Amino acid sequence: MNKPIERLTPMELARRASSDADQKKRGRLIVPLADLREDPRNERRTYAGLDELTASIKSVGLIEPITVTPIAAVPGKFQIITGHRRYRAAVAAGLKQVEILIREPMDELNRRTQSIISNVQREDVNPIEMAEALRLMLDEHPELETQADLAKMIGKDKRWLSGMLQLLRLPADVRQTLRSAKETISYDPMIRIARITEPTVQREMVDLLLSGANQTTIRQRIAERASKGESSPALKPKRKFDTDAGVVIIVQSLSRRLTREQIVDGLEQALDAANQ
Repeated sequence: MNKPIERLTPMELARRASSDADQKKRGRLIVPLADLREDPRNERRTYAGLDELTASIKSVGLIEPITVTPIAAVPGKFQIITGHRRYRAAVAAGLKQVEILIREPMDELNRRTQSIISNVQREDVNPIEMAEALRLMLDEHPELETQADLAKMIGKDKRWLSGMLQLLRLPADVRQTLRSAKETISYDPMIRIARITEPTVQREMVDLLLSGANQTTIRQRIAERASKGESSPALKPKRKFDTDAGVVIIVQSLSRRLTREQIVDGLEQALDAANQ
């Protein structure tokens, strides 16, 4: 009889990743760099800004070990769980050996979850790549029945996850601009931009963000653009929902469009806010 797959909460994954006792139990080793394999499904696809990390490794070596798990089909080889940037920088720095931290083998869902938690905490993975990774987890793991299931697993609320997935509905040229950006892009202002319905305003806000604007500035500009030239109620379509609870629910757009998807997403986010 197969042993049930262990499902780890974000807290358990974080504790497993940082506990000294756990590190000693599973062990640290110095291994040839050639024994490591990158995770082909890692959410990070671009590796901009490696020059500083490479220079640091050349100067003082690799400070933090690369976290790996054994590859069952290839004895003596390890797949990287976290530390893909460190691995690439170590290769660029000409290292022959690196220190690794070995973890017990995990099933795919737990491995992806640990990697995503690590990258979400640092926010150094391109937001489009992170959104694609989150979408892929929902599509490929039937045990994650809802967005709320995935949000809970990675330690984020459903509204945040819904906002990240909205990045995938940005115009193709905006997604490409973000994907090729060399700057580190914070997730929260991008979520705000993705919720705008006008592509021209989305492009304007992305350009502003990439020029160095902070989250407060982005929030203010979005509010200004949302109210500019929309004094007439006719420009703001809305839907009214009568309920048996003695209340009427009205969903009104901030722009001239109101799609079914916007209505459903808005009602879900309002429900989450009301429950909190």
